[in-house]
Amino acid sequence: MKPQLLETQQIEAFLSKHLGSDVQEVSPIGRGSWSQAFSFSHSDTDFVARFGVHIEDFLKDEVASKFATADLPVPKVLEVGEALERYFCISERAYGEMLEGLPEDKMRETVPAVLRMLDGLRDTDVSSTAGFGLWHADGNAPQKSWAEFLLDVDNETERVHGWHANMAQFPDVVASYDEILGYLKSHLNQCPEIRHLLHTDLLHFNVMVGDGKINAVVDWGNSMYGDFLYELAAFTFYAP
Repeated sequence: MKPQLLETQQIEAFLSKHLGSDVQEVSPIGRGSWSQAFSFSHSDTDFVARFGVHIEDFLKDEVASKFATADLPVPKVLEVGEALERYFCISERAYGEMLEGLPEDKMRETVPAVLRMLDGLRDTDVSSTAGFGLWHADGNAPQKSWAEFLLDVDNETERVHGWHANMAQFPDVVASYDEILGYLKSHLNQCPEIRHLLHTDLLHFNVMVGDGKINAVVDWGNSMYGDFLYELAAFTFYAP
């Protein structure tokens, strides 16, 4: 069960006690499936404080900030800790419009920067880490091969569960799902065992842009290692 949403007054009280009395302009700036985000200023600098029940996501953001380049900007994480019966993460604040909300003219202007961002992901050196699939805060991932990760799609997880039972109510859907899963299994030999850094969640309000540039790539909780074609497929197809 997800905890109750936090109120702005709670965040302001915590930050003032934690950082000092000069915390100002605390304001909610959004929430996702697993966390809430609040902006604030402290010592004439703007920050973001996020609160959620999965510390792993925040620790991964901390690791990902070390991947930052000019083409792949990642806000620096300043602190990860525990408060208000959950975890918090304080990071530098970035500004801009969300990539998926751009009108056509601005999107066309931003395409070259998007391609450089994707190149930045693909070119990130992950040779000091191991494994495939979702990586943990230590930088390593659990699966031993890309094929093993792809087959894991049929397994439910702590965060995403109950869908097999829901799907079972619709026999036609089950039949289609089984056919697709069978196709995947029979074609795994065509999937190369190559390994790149993937974000996999670029189109869920996680890329901020401005003036044709990428200002920030945030929320690395779903980041993984694997075939970069998976990133391109998610970026192209994984949207309503």
